[in-house]
Amino acid sequence: MNFNKPSLNKRLTTVLIDILFFAIVYCFLAYCIYDPILKNSSKYKEADITIQKVSVESGLYSKVNNKITPVSFQTNYEYEIFFRDFFDRYESPTSIDEIFSKYPAYFTNVDGTYIANKNDEEMCKFYDIYIFPMANALLNSNEEYRNANNFISKSTNLELYICIGTSLLIGFFIIPMFSKYGKSLGMIIMKTGLVNSSTGYRAKRIQIALRYFILILVECGLSLFLFGLPAIVSLGFLVFTKNNTALHDYFAVTMVVNQKEYNIYDSEEDFRNKTSSIENIA
Repeated sequence: MNFNKPSLNKRLTTVLIDILFFAIVYCFLAYCIYDPILKNSSKYKEADITIQKVSVESGLYSKVNNKITPVSFQTNYEYEIFFRDFFDRYESPTSIDEIFSKYPAYFTNVDGTYIANKNDEEMCKFYDIYIFPMANALLNSNEEYRNANNFISKSTNLELYICIGTSLLIGFFIIPMFSKYGKSLGMIIMKTGLVNSSTGYRAKRIQIALRYFILILVECGLSLFLFGLPAIVSLGFLVFTKNNTALHDYFAVTMVVNQKEYNIYDSEEDFRNKTSSIENIA
């Protein structure tokens, strides 16, 4: 059967439209619905207040105009005094001198004492880049802070997964399953449709469901954990195979066709009925 396939540019444009639609839906769900609900919940507010309280009490942060900002000093001496006290108070398993000994480019050992060998500007940058993150990690030794921080981290990760999953479900399952020829929004705009690649007739619902199931769970879902590899492989199939068949189309035995130039029939019987009607009219 002579399929009228859309050009590669048209297929790629369809993909870009679908990605854009996914991004819009995700942003709406995340920032207009989920985020306001999460941040106005009593548990989230309580955890946020706890983090701010412990952070300020530690001295590592200060509160200015209701904003928590990292502590900042102007001289090496001020930074050294502060961090010596901080690492001692939080009972760091590694002393501040042991830490200094790992940075010979910044400190010189003089009779067992580590003395800064850079000017104040360079040393201040050093403390901000290297020592501050270590001190920040020590805050987790405070159980109250750790529990609150874990709650917010888990809530934020859950928001990410829920919003990504829902956006994929809307764009790549709900819309295609309710459209006539299994079309995503990009396919609707670009006027393409799905057919059974082995028969040329309309793709069955089970094929459409399988196509988008693979796209969502394998190509998108696994890509989050495999550095985008499944999506890259599918794109490679789309670009380099003879029929521009993406991975999900290959396994679902489906093919994308130009609906404007290729009449999609439900079955052979439907094809015969409609073509015979046209011939009779002619």
